[in-house]
Amino acid sequence: MANPRPIRVIEQAGVQASSFPVSFKLMGDGKDSDGSEIRITIAGEEAPCQAEVVDNQHTIVTFQVDLKPNEVRDDIALHFVECSKPPLYDTNWGAIRSTMDGFENELLRISYGLKTGTYGKEWGCQNGFTIKSVDEDQFGGSTVPQSWGKSRNDVTYWRENIPARFQEIEVDGPIYKRVRFFSDEVISDDHGGLEDLSQRVTFYRNCPFIKEEYENVKGAVVDVATPGGMSLRTDGNRNFDFVALNFDSQRITWDGIGDDRETRGGWTASPDRAEKDPRYRYLNDYVYSGHFMMGVFNVHNGRGLASCALAENIRTCYFVDWAHQRAGYSFWPQKDGRMNRYFYYVENGRDEALSLAKLLANPPGVILSQRNEDE
Repeated sequence: MANPRPIRVIEQAGVQASSFPVSFKLMGDGKDSDGSEIRITIAGEEAPCQAEVVDNQHTIVTFQVDLKPNEVRDDIALHFVECSKPPLYDTNWGAIRSTMDGFENELLRISYGLKTGTYGKEWGCQNGFTIKSVDEDQFGGSTVPQSWGKSRNDVTYWRENIPARFQEIEVDGPIYKRVRFFSDEVISDDHGGLEDLSQRVTFYRNCPFIKEEYENVKGAVVDVATPGGMSLRTDGNRNFDFVALNFDSQRITWDGIGDDRETRGGWTASPDRAEKDPRYRYLNDYVYSGHFMMGVFNVHNGRGLASCALAENIRTCYFVDWAHQRAGYSFWPQKDGRMNRYFYYVENGRDEALSLAKLLANPPGVILSQRNEDE
């Protein structure tokens, strides 16, 4: 492959990265291209890459690489070849099941379903998030407690505000796959409801995280789990803990009534509200590289769930401890209804939740050399 363009990849979050997807943008020359002429070599060997043409002005190129904390790699190169077909890289690493069954990669398995929701409507839900190495569903895989109310007593964990239809597979490639959920019906209620809700989910080869992109969310995006596969309390002692950047979980203020207790203490994007309401902290004081993270994990085995969300999308968020049988957190978006975040599992508790969030919020930088004049 002639005329290589050197690529420098810099790990800039101070975090170990394994098979991490690295992307960069190529500006187009106005000619039609499907990206099939693009190749990547690492240490002189061709590596799988994925080129997604956004328009005839630019192409997003993604490949995976291992990086040590703060490592700089100079052994990567971009090549252009003359060909009529894309390379035959393996795309069978992850299964996408039809309807709403879900998808999986080498590390995690995610399932979806339908339920009669809180307001008597049929909602889409994510009802399984399994760590395959231990075959453990972080959503519990058991019946929701009766104390959650009549509309919630016959389903597993749910995440409301997922559209009711698994509509299409947008991308099916060697590095990542992307599916789209969509609801064209209007559901209205006292809590805002949803209208034309859309969600794109991208999952990656050999990675413990997925990327979720919501549009037109009118309510909250809620993650509630039984982290680590254990009951949340034993003899009154907590088996779980919460994690957020620069935050001591012992400072959580609980309110709520009866068995359905939940915290309303959390974070707000409004500095005025943060100043006036002691239960809320100012969101921007807990942001890293434009992102906010929160998660919940089991203190005995370290397994759990976490999210790293784009901070500008968040209006308010808080931790929840419902009936002491599920624990998690909620994100409420700004009025535009957008929510972009990474959702992932951990196996080593607080430190892993924070370090992976930093890597996702501040991914490796890419410096691409200029084209040679004879290209």
